[in-house]
Amino acid sequence: MKHKPKLVNIGRSTYFHHRHGVVQQKKRFRVTILYASLLLVIGGVFFTSSQFALPAIKRLAELQKQHNVGVNTSVLAEPDTKPSLEIRKENDALKELLEEKLAEFPDNRTWGIYMYDLQDSTTVNINSDKVFPAGSLYKLYLLEALESKLPFDRWQYTWTDGINVEDCVQSMLQVSDDACAEQLADYIGWGV
Repeated sequence: MKHKPKLVNIGRSTYFHHRHGVVQQKKRFRVTILYASLLLVIGGVFFTSSQFALPAIKRLAELQKQHNVGVNTSVLAEPDTKPSLEIRKENDALKELLEEKLAEFPDNRTWGIYMYDLQDSTTVNINSDKVFPAGSLYKLYLLEALESKLPFDRWQYTWTDGINVEDCVQSMLQVSDDACAEQLADYIGWGV
């Protein structure tokens, strides 16, 4: 006949009698924390290996394959299945026409043109590799900010410093009127 051990609770610890003496059983809270910590460590190892170690091992395996392909000539590389980029052909007739037009312009100016024909994929390239200063390019950004603040249909009815917004925009874009650009920027707010 088996004898069940007699349990005795003292504080948070549980003791029980055994035929070889009194043995203390650990607190259940400590055991739970121990198991939870163990599960957390195991989960962390799996997460770390799946996020960092396995991709690194795969990259090393790919590098090894590439090295083996380079060393062993009997292994054939896979064919390149990517579509090749279309070689663009220059439209010589249009380029000649544009160069004739540019010759009519003042000699103290440098022009750069790059055109791409969407129908036959031909290009025209005149000084497109030269670097040009941006100049008054900020004036184009003013238009977007102005449109956000004031709808286009109200430009002709809105005045700033004695000139309506529509006329100021026209002057700014057609003759690069810096004073109008500054007035519009003040109206919009330079921070915008």
